Amino acid sequence: QANPDTNVKWEELEVTVQADNKVEVKARATSSHYQGTTTLSYAVQTPKKEVREVVQNNLGEKTAVLTNDNVLEAVKQANPDANVKWEELEVTVQADNKVEVKARATSSHYQGTTTLTYTVSVQDEKNEENVEQALSNSQKYRTQQNITEQDVSNDQLINAIQTQKNNKPHSSLNQLTLAGQKLVKDKKTEKQEPLVQQVLTKLQEHRNQKGIPVKEVTDSKLKEEILNELKTKTNPQPNELDEIVNVLKTKLLDCFTVEPSDNGKTIKNKTFRAEYDVKGNKIQSRGYKETDDEEYPMYVEENDNNEELLEIDWESDHTYDAEYDVNGKKIQSRGLKSEGVVDWKSYHTYDVRYDGNKIQSRGYKSENVVDWTSSQTYDAEYDVKENEIQRRHYQKVDGQGNPVVNWKSDHTYDAQYDVNGNKIQSRGFKEMDNEGNLVVNWNSSRTWDAQYDVNGKQIQKRSYKKSDNEDAHAINWTSSQTYDFEYDINGNTIESRRYKETDDDDNPVVNWLSSNTYDVEYDTNGNKKITNYDEFGNKKT
Repeated sequence: QANPDTNVKWEELEVTVQADNKVEVKARATSSHYQGTTTLSYAVQTPKKEVREVVQNNLGEKTAVLTNDNVLEAVKQANPDANVKWEELEVTVQADNKVEVKARATSSHYQGTTTLTYTVSVQDEKNEENVEQALSNSQKYRTQQNITEQDVSNDQLINAIQTQKNNKPHSSLNQLTLAGQKLVKDKKTEKQEPLVQQVLTKLQEHRNQKGIPVKEVTDSKLKEEILNELKTKTNPQPNELDEIVNVLKTKLLDCFTVEPSDNGKTIKNKTFRAEYDVKGNKIQSRGYKETDDEEYPMYVEENDNNEELLEIDWESDHTYDAEYDVNGKKIQSRGLKSEGVVDWKSYHTYDVRYDGNKIQSRGYKSENVVDWTSSQTYDAEYDVKENEIQRRHYQKVDGQGNPVVNWKSDHTYDAQYDVNGNKIQSRGFKEMDNEGNLVVNWNSSRTWDAQYDVNGKQIQKRSYKKSDNEDAHAINWTSSQTYDFEYDINGNTIESRRYKETDDDDNPVVNWLSSNTYDVEYDTNGNKKITNYDEFGNKKT
């Protein structure tokens, strides 16, 4: 068929298939028309396999959370056939824990599509025990907080706990408990809101009467302190609320004095003195050196004989001059060596420009000469929630005066955040390749992933290291930046874990002898007891 010439006398030729899809054609010994031999390369057309025939109907039970990042690996593990050409398949997560596997348009081996059902958890019995215990713990907390079952029902608690379990199958008992307790805590905060507003209003009035700028003591700071005071009050009476007002006045507001000045007003406390303009911008701040002499009067820099009592600390974080744009954004800051003398190398000396969601900051090495290696010289970009998603530091300028990014700097990175504004991923870099792609530095202290509990406390952080495979990386379990924490509902640390290695099943092994591996217990007064472990993981008494 490949050689349809009717004059060819095929009966006088021997045609046999050789290895590697080769065909040998030679004259038979009895041929009167042909002699010699030739070999042809024959391209065999292999029919494409159906995708459903090369993958199983389901992935089996897995404990890993299914995401687009790890689903391909999960499918590979469930289908370990080495002959499967995974690069010719597309594997994506669909709704309801379904995985779609389909042939790529360019595939020469596969055709069609199949959908796999992914099931989670091989520890259903243990998980159910944890759910029941978490419910019991949450009910106990509900009683302690004087919240009724009408306020937060058992069904609501179970739903919150189950949702946590479904979203994060590896959740510890404590994480499941927190999910239920947070419902109770939120309800208590909601019920306390009228009380909080009563106290807040009185503190705001006192702050305004004294003329203290909101930037010095914000409303969020006041509310935080009010809620702390209310923790110990089950049903506070009016006199108890007045008591809270007086305590917080003394603690947060009466430590300031306010005086009129040529620019606007002067704010003083024992730590610093600040000048505010009429628009409420802090244009000058002077930090004081610490003193142990309790006889020194607060707020006073000079006594009646003009003798200085509180000495200015020119290296203090509270010492600088600043300028602002019409929108109240700081555009210039100057650290000082002494009054009127700029310290150009100071961390507090920089200029800032704003361009939408981007800012440009420039530090200096001498008067108006940019220091391209300064930690204050960078460009940054922010998302709509004002989270910093990108920062670039520099090393020099090129021949055309353009800044050259220092990709290896610990201050150059990209970041991602969850819906609550928690930073869940950070990536440092090695370089930008010739095609403009960023090459991640897996050994960088800026390269890590993190997880958070329902209260926004960081409970897990993983740093990485380069593996033997040039294109792969692995968790660096021995790094000080790889750890797990557990917190109670009030944000107190109750457990800390560091690691040293992984076992044969690639599970992390706790470093029980690390000083950063411990448990914490609290008594009713908030006093804590820290417990460490011996090398076998037994608590030390």
